[in-house]
Amino acid sequence: MYAFDRDNAPSKNDKQCRSILLAEDDIYDQELIIEIIQQIDKRCEVRRATNGLQALNYLEALPLTHLPDLMLLDYNMPLMDAEQLLQHLSIREKYASIPKIVLTSSPPGKAKERCLVFGASDFVIKPEKASAMKTVLKQVFATYGY
Repeated sequence: MYAFDRDNAPSKNDKQCRSILLAEDDIYDQELIIEIIQQIDKRCEVRRATNGLQALNYLEALPLTHLPDLMLLDYNMPLMDAEQLLQHLSIREKYASIPKIVLTSSPPGKAKERCLVFGASDFVIKPEKASAMKTVLKQVFATYGY
């Protein structure tokens, strides 16, 4: 079940509203990231998925005018991880211009290389402290013009 409503998803034409797709299976991390995003920019609309498959199904159901402006993807998710999701997205041109940031609490190793090959814009280690996560998200927003 989606934690968002695609009929009420923000339109890219609405300059006041920015949309983020957050694919994260850990509810605590979801809530923390959403809270931080709202602190950084209250105009952000965050749509959530709890795994990569759910995120893919959500994206495929959206019209082009309602695609997210940014994707934050947890690397380790059930059913479909970020790497597998990126692989699916990489064959669809409509997702090419959307920044895709992979977040992980695991050492990156070869996973980082593979995610970058499949179109990840960045691969970020999740900090343990909320204040550090806020700094990371501010850097992501600044880097990707958000």
